[in-house]
Amino acid sequence: MPRRLTDYVARLTPEEATALPLQDIAIAALCYEGHKHESARMAEWASIPEAIEAWLARTERPKPETEGMRTQWFLRDMVEGLASGSIDTVQWDEAAFLFKVYEFASTAADPGIGHRIVPLLRPAILAVKGRLNSLEPAPALPTIGARIRFLTSKDIAKSPPRTIQHFAGIHLPFTEPVLRYRGHVKVLDYVPEKTAVVSEAGSCCVQGFLLGRVAAAKHIEVHENIGGMAVVREGDIRSRKIIDNAHVISKQGSIYCRQALNPKQVFAGNTIRIGGDAVLGEYIAPTIHIKGSVQGCVLHSCGTITTGPITQRLDNESRIVLRRKLSYADYGEKLPADVARDVLMARGLQRRLASLQAFVERLYAEMDEHAGNILYYLYCSDNHQPRLLAVQAAQRRRNVLRRLTEAMSALAYLAEEYLDALYYTGQVEPERLNRLSGGYFKTVRRELTFCLDLPAIDDDLRTAIESAIELAQDVENNGGDNHRIASALFQARKQRLEYDAMMAELQVQIQREQAELERAADNILTEKAANQPRAKLVTQLIEALQDQHAKGLLATRIRSEFVLRSIDMMEGLRLRLTETEEATHTARYELQTTLKRIGSNEPALMALREATQENPAQISGTFAARTPIYADPIFLAQPNPPSAAFHLPAVSEETVQTFVRTPDGSIVARD
Repeated sequence: MPRRLTDYVARLTPEEATALPLQDIAIAALCYEGHKHESARMAEWASIPEAIEAWLARTERPKPETEGMRTQWFLRDMVEGLASGSIDTVQWDEAAFLFKVYEFASTAADPGIGHRIVPLLRPAILAVKGRLNSLEPAPALPTIGARIRFLTSKDIAKSPPRTIQHFAGIHLPFTEPVLRYRGHVKVLDYVPEKTAVVSEAGSCCVQGFLLGRVAAAKHIEVHENIGGMAVVREGDIRSRKIIDNAHVISKQGSIYCRQALNPKQVFAGNTIRIGGDAVLGEYIAPTIHIKGSVQGCVLHSCGTITTGPITQRLDNESRIVLRRKLSYADYGEKLPADVARDVLMARGLQRRLASLQAFVERLYAEMDEHAGNILYYLYCSDNHQPRLLAVQAAQRRRNVLRRLTEAMSALAYLAEEYLDALYYTGQVEPERLNRLSGGYFKTVRRELTFCLDLPAIDDDLRTAIESAIELAQDVENNGGDNHRIASALFQARKQRLEYDAMMAELQVQIQREQAELERAADNILTEKAANQPRAKLVTQLIEALQDQHAKGLLATRIRSEFVLRSIDMMEGLRLRLTETEEATHTARYELQTTLKRIGSNEPALMALREATQENPAQISGTFAARTPIYADPIFLAQPNPPSAAFHLPAVSEETVQTFVRTPDGSIVARD
């Protein structure tokens, strides 16, 4: 209530009053003027005129050493409302407040007070004055009192105790005094331990320390240190320091502080920015920037981490986790059961849709390759046919390797999902396994079985395919076995890297041989296929030469076994393309339907965002010895994790190094 603020200002010395923000001194002045007819009240507030005079006479003061300085949320709301042209909805006390703010900002000795607010209010000040004169006075300031509440630690402690199971959506049972308010909240001193303050639709500012719990819809500003719990739904959290056992969560926004000293957890849906050192504690965000050193911290990110020197403590080592995604489960959010099921379904559908889309592109590419080989066969001389057969064999081998690579990626992804589920919940329910798989096992086995049926498949590839099918079955049948799944994960990642390297070598060979075939055909293929797909060009040639009486070399070659076999392969791929495109449409529709059910639930949507190949998780800094970088959080909990679970950078105490998490979960150095 405004009277609580005025009581507080009356107890300040003139020197202390000069530290008040413009919003607060203006409200206190209005409240004082509105109660001049109450002699008892005037006696209590006798120091208010002197406080206002001292405030107006102050010169520029140094900024305090804190990030939590944005405390005038009510003033911001009023100025933004004026800018949107809502003067007709302004009530008497709001208009009086705006006029008082303009008066104080225009006459204050401190030049920093008015340089921003006066230009914003000047265009509308006549309209504000007219609105003020047209309304019935309300000296008790009821509208202001309904939009911002001023509290002290005593007010909070005297609130009725409540038994809470979920605090701001986080499972956290407790029974203690809880003060709820719909608008903005300003705590004039501090939030005591074992108490809670909730701003259901506004922001919360704390002049002193936050030792208890605070939840707000928008922002939390703490002038001193956070040693308790702070949670915001949409906005940012700012403070001087985040200290021992603090739990600080900005679900969608960012967190800013000057230093962090052993917090329990700091989580941001956007950015964590620390202006100095970070010592001990866990920090989780898509973007983490620590200007000072990192000592004994655990940093999780699916985006970018930049730090000063990463040092090690004998009692607690620094560890880095470059992750594919973050989740609401990281900070303890408890979603409704139906939303949680939809998240699992959407994640499976997202992955399935991405796989189907990649499959469609691959089928088009393979059809184009077969068409190109037909054209090479038609237009190159006989002495180039051995080269063409070699290219075709290399393409066939590369295409099988590509399917093996994709199978390993799918298996690694599923293994990661299972291990993440174990990390968050300690168990993986059968229903969860089914939803996470999203039809992968069936798709993987189908593709690998298709490869086994290809003609002239190499023996080593046949063995690799059979091993991959066995690995897929092992993952499917042992989803709840931590060690078996971890072993499958490392095997899939290792084989993916090996297959990638083999494909890269084959692709170089294919491109080199195709360049020779292009020259041998006098670049006729480039000219003929300049404006149309090669598959379409082949179809046109077949139609032109299909007459069995057609003569000439092209007519003879178009009826050859090589061309007929290639055409059969193209037709088979075309049929699979039709099936895959239909499956893609179905998966896209199911995903859209599921996302509609999820709606704008931000925690649920967070769990659906993943790092991409274009924007992978990465860290840049200087690393002390024994600083492990993980790709999977579950291995943090193991006292002796397998060596394949992490990467140890070479020690470089002066040179900044950057490490990236690849799509297959490997940690590699970036030049």
